[in-house]
Amino acid sequence: IPSNEGMGEKYRLALKAEAEVQNREELLWELIEYRYTMQKMVDELWGLKDVPGKSQLHAMFYERLTRQLGYRAHVARNMYKKAGEIVREAIKNEVKHVPILKRLTAGFDIQDAKVDLKRGEVRVIFKSKGKWFTLKLKHRKEYIKKFQKYKWKEVLVSYRNGKFYVSIVFEVGIQTLYSTRCYRA
Repeated sequence: IPSNEGMGEKYRLALKAEAEVQNREELLWELIEYRYTMQKMVDELWGLKDVPGKSQLHAMFYERLTRQLGYRAHVARNMYKKAGEIVREAIKNEVKHVPILKRLTAGFDIQDAKVDLKRGEVRVIFKSKGKWFTLKLKHRKEYIKKFQKYKWKEVLVSYRNGKFYVSIVFEVGIQTLYSTRCYRA
């Protein structure tokens, strides 16, 4: 099995699959609340003269997201970082109005998601006192098995057209990429 270590340039691969969820309405509500909170942060940042840096974003939003709204620390960090990126991109592209978030998508890192490719499951959590949501991947076992040797970096959970989807992002070295005949995501 090729190693991910010492491979120089890194590429990202993504396992994308539809997912089944036991408690659909609860997960959908969490995604709606997540997007609403993100939109409020984007609105607030848009009203500022300059987009704050990482530490300023942390000072502005961390307490509110964790203490008042109950988001887990890493989820909160991902949220304010993403809100800052969205506003910076909009300013760079000379957008004249506040960016409107339309997609129901949330990103999770290692602290807030558990990936078990052997069982074809992903578990995610939004809030400190919240519940873990288990998403069962609906894809061919051979496809999922191709990714088992890689270390995952990020999980994205989204809802569109009445279905839940999971994208698991893996970071791989260039030699690993060519030796397994995978393609860049």
